[in-house]
Amino acid sequence: MKKEDPKKLIPDNLLKSLKELENDKNETIKRGDNVLHLEFLGELSEEELKEIETKITDANLELSYYNKSGIPYASLEEYSLVTFFIINQALLLEILKNAGMNATWDVIKWSLKYGWNKLRGKKFNKYQGGKLTEKETKFGFTAQLDKNTSINLELSGHLDNEQIETVLDKVLGFIEKRERNQSYKTPNYAMYDKINEEWVEIDVMEEIRKKSKKKNKMLDKIIKQKKKKKKGNKKDK
Repeated sequence: MKKEDPKKLIPDNLLKSLKELENDKNETIKRGDNVLHLEFLGELSEEELKEIETKITDANLELSYYNKSGIPYASLEEYSLVTFFIINQALLLEILKNAGMNATWDVIKWSLKYGWNKLRGKKFNKYQGGKLTEKETKFGFTAQLDKNTSINLELSGHLDNEQIETVLDKVLGFIEKRERNQSYKTPNYAMYDKINEEWVEIDVMEEIRKKSKKKNKMLDKIIKQKKKKKKGNKKDK
């Protein structure tokens, strides 16, 4: 059977509206070594975006942003940030070179705290399994170490004002120690362990493999149980 193009199942007028919406959103995307990029779900207002934009000009940075609201997208939900800044390789190298003691890190750190404060405790609705479910708005940033290596770092809304300062003070040392990948790899995910007071990295692909293996074992068990039951029914006859 010939596989139908999913786009053909969407009415032309709706497809056109989605395309126009995506084009409008793309107008706010910028490129360059001095660009700090933000991906979000519409939680920040124009005034709040302007406040971030104005602040980062203190370090000659430009704000680029993309509002994902209304655009369907897929993610590895458990190990994905919903709203996040992206610190590109050039910016990150400059920050690490100066051990965080420069205007660039100061304004980025301010932006991270600003976003964290605005989004902590926020939820969003996601259409899943035929119904709307409420999900946590995970906030943080992606650190791009090189073309093969990135890491997603969550800034949990469960932290308090004092803890977020500590978390950000420790994050550069954690990033600097990160080994670079020899070839491209799906970004790992990192969270701050409040008990041990340290950043902890999760190998996303390894976790996916473990879950897949566990799921396959469960399916295998169900199939064996069905076969056993079927044999039992035949003997009774």
